[in-house]
Amino acid sequence: MSIPVVDLSSLQKQDISEAELKKVASELCTVFETVGFAYLKNHGVPYTTKEIMNESKHFFGLDQENKKNLARKNFEGGNKNTYRGYFPLQKGDPSYKEGFEIGPYSSQEEADKNKRNQQQSEFDLEEVNVWPSEERLPGFNHFAIDLYKSCRALGSRIMKLVAVYYNLPHDFFESFFEPSLSTLRLLHYPKRVGSGSTFLSEDDKIPLSCAAHTDSGIITILFQDDAGGLQVKDSTSNWVDVTPIENTIIINLGDLLSKWTNGRFVSTLHRVKATPADRYSVPFFFEPSFDAVIQPLSVCLSEGETPKMQPIQYGTHVCSKMDTWVEYRGGVEVEYL
Repeated sequence: MSIPVVDLSSLQKQDISEAELKKVASELCTVFETVGFAYLKNHGVPYTTKEIMNESKHFFGLDQENKKNLARKNFEGGNKNTYRGYFPLQKGDPSYKEGFEIGPYSSQEEADKNKRNQQQSEFDLEEVNVWPSEERLPGFNHFAIDLYKSCRALGSRIMKLVAVYYNLPHDFFESFFEPSLSTLRLLHYPKRVGSGSTFLSEDDKIPLSCAAHTDSGIITILFQDDAGGLQVKDSTSNWVDVTPIENTIIINLGDLLSKWTNGRFVSTLHRVKATPADRYSVPFFFEPSFDAVIQPLSVCLSEGETPKMQPIQYGTHVCSKMDTWVEYRGGVEVEYL
């Protein structure tokens, strides 16, 4: 299996024709039906991968005290943020990484205006972002917000192509993502040394930094450095390298988009091999609003076909998954780099 490259340059046109839209929609969605992963070029995000990785490295270069101030409450009990913010390395866990997460809201007023979560939960999915001080990281906050908005716009364009592919109104999916709970996540995978290098994959005994998994949401947009390590499992159960290609980004599908299409789109198993050098990546998880109800599209059901999932509220789905995700667990031994 090879990972296809899809060119989105036609989407930059102001006067793109319906025929051009259908052509790129067919190309991309055929990949979604077969591989579940693609490289995107001419994607419209106005930052190079190098620029994004440099900002990420600056963030992870903060000292321990600054990272602790941004850590989630389940790692630092005195902090208020439960969903957004920093998470440290968790000792002994197969996922050997630290990270920082950003959501849509940078002010309490903005969050209150758009709040949809009426459910009592340990995690506030709609909380305000926490930030390092401008003095510590000049320009970082502005950069991160702008990158977030650019990725969200790309996510909207991708879902428009899905609508075109299924002959739905172009704006069919927009209401599901207003407001959106999308997440921009900065990740740092330190090179493994000593006992940290002993976690091996079950099937081929390869040292891993992130265990095999599928993404749980809608779509993931991924920027990765040149360290490599990302692999996808193909239909013959072989692991295929997703080698970085200059001037492209990665897109892959999550479980919910697969279920939204009643299994027509595939959510592909992937993992990260341990690398001899530190690895940096920045995924953007394009996600619906808290109260969006996801169920198989009628256009994806043949006559007499039974839906493969019951309707599910997105926010409830996320809250039910929290205990399974290393980024939110807490109550474990951690390490601040």
